Amino acid sequence: MYFIPFLSTLDSGILMAMAVDRYVAICHPLRYSSILTNQNITKFSLIILANLKAISTCAAHICAVLIYYIPLIGLSVVHRYPSDSAPNIHILFETFTFFCLP
Repeated sequence: MYFIPFLSTLDSGILMAMAVDRYVAICHPLRYSSILTNQNITKFSLIILANLKAISTCAAHICAVLIYYIPLIGLSVVHRYPSDSAPNIHILFETFTFFCLP
């Protein structure tokens, strides 16, 4: 259940680490090896891993809110169209909203 948020957060962390690496290599090329020591890389890795927990929790809350509101938004959009144009869509969304609300 937390596999997709975990991977997306891990991917973001890797991209952030790559961006920091490239920034240091471009802006401070002569001090690159003194700035990115094994100790600093370990600190960056721990920061990324500490952020995984917080972002996963935040993503879970966002998903819970979206699960509640997406059927209602879809239902309100469908009701803006006349019922003669696509009556099956109205019935489908009403049934989906009835059975899938939390």
